Order: sequence, then C-alpha cells, then structure tokens
Amino acid sequence: MGKRNSKPALEGDEKFMEKFSPGSTRYLRLWKKIHDFDGKLTESSCNNLVNKLKIEVASASDKEKPQKQLQLLEAMKWREQAEKRKRNIQKKQSRKQEKAALQAAILVKPDEETVGPSVGVRQMHRRQRRTQERQLRDEEQRQASPASSPTLGDAKVDPEGWVERHKQLVNSYGLNGWEIEQTLKKSLTYNFGRVKAGYTGRNCQGQILPTEDQALQAQLQLVHNAVKETWKRTPDYVKISQCRQKDNEDVFEFRARLEDTFKDHIQFLCDSGADRTVLRDRIPRVGPSKDKIMVHSANGQLNVSYFSKPLTVKDLNTGKQDNTQVVLCPECPVNILGQDLMTKLKISIVPTSRGMVATNIESVEDTLLAEGLEVHYYWSLDSPNPDPTETGKHLLHIAMEDSDQYHVTLRYKETPEPDVEYDKSINKLGPQKVTLSHLYMDRRGFAGCSAKLTPQAYKQFTVWDSVPHISLMKPEKADWKDVGQFVKRAVAITAWQQLPDGWSIDMERWSVYRKTLGWVVNATP
Repeated sequence: MGKRNSKPALEGDEKFMEKFSPGSTRYLRLWKKIHDFDGKLTESSCNNLVNKLKIEVASASDKEKPQKQLQLLEAMKWREQAEKRKRNIQKKQSRKQEKAALQAAILVKPDEETVGPSVGVRQMHRRQRRTQERQLRDEEQRQASPASSPTLGDAKVDPEGWVERHKQLVNSYGLNGWEIEQTLKKSLTYNFGRVKAGYTGRNCQGQILPTEDQALQAQLQLVHNAVKETWKRTPDYVKISQCRQKDNEDVFEFRARLEDTFKDHIQFLCDSGADRTVLRDRIPRVGPSKDKIMVHSANGQLNVSYFSKPLTVKDLNTGKQDNTQVVLCPECPVNILGQDLMTKLKISIVPTSRGMVATNIESVEDTLLAEGLEVHYYWSLDSPNPDPTETGKHLLHIAMEDSDQYHVTLRYKETPEPDVEYDKSINKLGPQKVTLSHLYMDRRGFAGCSAKLTPQAYKQFTVWDSVPHISLMKPEKADWKDVGQFVKRAVAITAWQQLPDGWSIDMERWSVYRKTLGWVVNATP
C-alpha cells in the first residue's frame, strides 16, 4: 500500500518540462490550486501564470519574496518553451501551405495536349546548353563524345599487370602530372588514397609537371611500388605442397612444373654473372637493413641499394638452406640468384641437350671434353671454398702459394673407363670430417698437408704410393702426384728438431720442415 500523499506520475507537457528543466514541476500542484494552471505548454495559460506571479512578488513580504521569486523563474521557463513550441508550429504550417500552393500551381493536362508544348521546352533547353558551352572559359572543358576506353584491369587482382599497363598508358600518350592523377582516380576509385604515397603531379610551386620530368617519374614510381606492396599476392602453400614428383617423371619436367607453381610467389633467374643475389619483390616482415652496396646497372649507371635483413633461403629439392642478406633493388627487372647463394646451395648452370639448365651440382651429369688425349678419372674429398673456417686462407698464408682448390685425392684411375661401382660407394659417404695433421715443406719447393680420414673414407683410399694429403705447392718441373710421395716420405720421418718459430726440422737430412696443425675441416665427395 502506498501513502495517500504520494506524488502522481508525470505525463505530457509536465513530463517534458521535468526532463528539459529538472525541478520546474515542483510548484505545479500549488499553481493548479491557487492560479488554476492546467499544466499545458500554451502561450495564453503560461502568460497568465507569469503575470499573476509577478503581482504576488510585488506584494509579498520580505520573508515570502525569495520563495515567490523562485516560482516566477520556473513559470518563465514554462512560458519560454510555450512560445518556442508556437513558433515551430507556425513554421510547419507555413511550409505546408507553400507546398500546397506549389502543387496547386502545376496544371496536369492530358497526354495529347502536352506533346506540342514539351517539344518547345526541349528546344529551348537545347539552345541554352549551346549558349553555355560557347561561353566556357579556356581552362574549362566539356565532355567529349563517348568512345572505346579499355580499362587497366583490377589492381587488387593483378597488381603487377596493372602497373605494366599503366606504364604503357602513360608512355603512349605522354601524360602530364594532372592527367596521370585522373587515370589513377578513374582506375583505383576510392582505393587511390591507400596507394597515393604523396603523389601530387606538381612541383613545389604548384605547377603541373610535364611527362618527362624526373620528379614526376619518381612520384609515379612510388605509387606503383605502393600498389604492388598493398595488393601483393600471397603464395598458395597448399598448391605448393601438393606439387610432388610423379613416378618415372624426369627431373627436369618436375622442376618445370615446380617453377610454374612458384610463379605465383617469387621466381628467381639464376645468373652466374651476378656476384650477389638481388630481390626485386618485397617479402612480408623482411625490411631493409643499414648495409648498402653500389650496384652497377646494365646502362652503366651506379645506384645505391640496401641489403635486406638476414633471411633464410631454402632449396626445396635438396633441403639445403642458408641464412644470408640479399640486395633489395625494385628497379631490377627480375629476381636474380647470384653466385653467393648458388655456391652455398650447390646450384650450377650446366649445358644439356635441352639448353642451359640450373640444377644441383650433385646431380650434374659428367661432361668430358677430349682432343686426342686419354681421359682419366679421379675421386677426392673437397674442402669448401670459401670455407667458414677460412682453411684455405690460412694454408695459403703458411705455404706461401696461391691455390684455388684443396682436396684429398682418394683414387687415381690409370685407364679412361669410368668405374660405376666406385662412384656409388663414394656417393654414399656424404659429408666427411677431415683432420689436417701437419704441414710439410722442403727446400726443393714441395709443400703438402697430411690428412687423417674417417674409417669410412679411408676404406676408399687406393693410392698405393701416397698417403691422404692436400697438395699445396710443387716445383715447376714436378707433377702434382709427386707431392703425395713427398708427404709419404715426410710422414715416415720420426726424428724432428724443434725450432723457435714453431716449425720443426728433420734431424736426418735437415731439409724437411714440419708445422703441427690439428685442424678439423668439412669435406664433401
């Protein structure tokens, strides 16, 4: 049960005033009782209330006057809203009257009565348009007659093709900065803001740049690069993973299919004439580093390019990979796989019956050239060059001889026929660890390094008049196989005299010098 004097819920104008001005309804009961106020936002009732309260304020005592003044202020708020409502009602009524008068002025005639007058109206409009077109200023233009307008395609679907077609359009018509901007807006529409890259087509004075201006070409190149980067196609890894070599499929056919699969992502051109690998396309999350390089382009111009941050390049055929930096050069027409990665990934360009083919060094077919001479085979464990441990550099420094390749000869075949069975056993070895024990030199000019092989590799060693070694230097009239005989005799020496500089000399003939190494290097068959 509620109280007898509980306040009733507000409705209509009372609810509006309480929401508009909280507290403006607190005197509402008193006004209804004394001044017969109906609580409506009408101008007449609100004016009567305000006038009555003004009289009460004037005749009230000093004690009652503050209370009467508060009532007068609240009543004036009611009157203000009532006047505002009346003005809004009058505006709506005037708009309705204008609309009704306009509709009444339109005279609707039957179809047969409107044909003649409408023809005259159309002719009048036509004459007005001609007059306006003749009055156009020089910088204004009017729309030309419709003609065939081939599109540039969708940049979001084929960004590379879109860029090439846009370049052809600009070069064919010799467009200036303002005209190029119009083609970009026409083709890219609202996406132009995403790839604008600060393009203005004007110089710092606000003048439109001509078509051959270098500043305009630089601005346009930034837009093209932004298009390629914004809508760069991502590789289809599902499609790549499904590309497997079929049964009895030739390795070159499989490689061609695999290259077609990778064309959607990044495709490299093997170039044995390039020193460094060059990447034209950007790779997500791989940006440039602080390292720079001067690139000598085909036209003879020198440009500064940046190296990328270290990234991992992997050959899916062999599983070989290398963590390196590549040159970032968007101006390069293709991605180039240079000598640096071709060497580390064991990729070589070889001539075949099908032309020049990039393949793995391990799978290269034997190519022999002979001219009236017998062809001999030899098998060896090669020390990599360049080697991460710089084995060759140290050996060169110690032996004082310039040599490009270092190897341990395992077998030398006197007859020219190949040995297939020995080939299979050598290929099964795989990478080997070779220990370089001692470096030997004599006064005649021989220099060699004795090598200790693993048991598996030593089983393949068949040179009867030598020991496992690396040939470093020989006299001019001697053969390289004589170095092996020299190392074999030096290894057999047991009496050595230590010298102050770290070398030792044999105590029998005092002609052979030895230096202890103890290096362990990697070698591959």
